Amino acid sequence: MNYDGNNLKRGCVVVECSYAGPLFTETEEKLFRLGLDRAAQPGEVHNSAVKLFESLRRRSVKAEDIIAASGATTRSGELTAFEKAKRRKMPFGRNVGRELGCLPASYLKWVLYKSDYASFELKEQIRIVLAAAEQ
Repeated sequence: MNYDGNNLKRGCVVVECSYAGPLFTETEEKLFRLGLDRAAQPGEVHNSAVKLFESLRRRSVKAEDIIAASGATTRSGELTAFEKAKRRKMPFGRNVGRELGCLPASYLKWVLYKSDYASFELKEQIRIVLAAAEQ
């Protein structure tokens, strides 16, 4: 599972919640901006892209992390199944109102296998969030 320092203390699955740290380092953000700057020369664009991807790979950042953090949608404009599942609010219990993507994996597994109140749709969305966290 992926954990960052903030969520490790909480035992949360990291799927970019509002309290998660920044996705890009300061240097990566500069490389990103340079690569998309219309005034940048072709060599600068190429070099910034290479350096950005090398840095992201060194930190083991996955494409899914960036896509999820961006709130990306499908071409039709709808949220992806993962985005919908991650943003779903817990409808009951001690975590009522919190997004599924911000809840501890142990709690999500308890709801999935032990709770009598979880709907089929909620269980499916929990499965999606847990599967994404295990990749």
